[in-house]
Amino acid sequence: MPYSLDKGIRDSLVIRFQYDAGSSFKNMFWFSGTAIELVFGKPLWWCLTGLHWTLWFVKEFHTCQEISAPYNCIPAKQVFDR
Repeated sequence: MPYSLDKGIRDSLVIRFQYDAGSSFKNMFWFSGTAIELVFGKPLWWCLTGLHWTLWFVKEFHTCQEISAPYNCIPAKQVFDR
């Protein structure tokens, strides 16, 4: 056979996970081979999510009520609303 594929290439082309119409519970919670697996595996997604939550926390809870706050302190919510 002139166009034979070696085992590594052949395994990458084979669909290993098949959809089973009779097993809806398994299909709903199947994680492997989905786009969710690719997104959650990227460090950029985790960094951006962490940045989002950090900025949200600062916006919601920085109120200039601290003892060491300077006289002309502007609450973070007003800064983000501009």
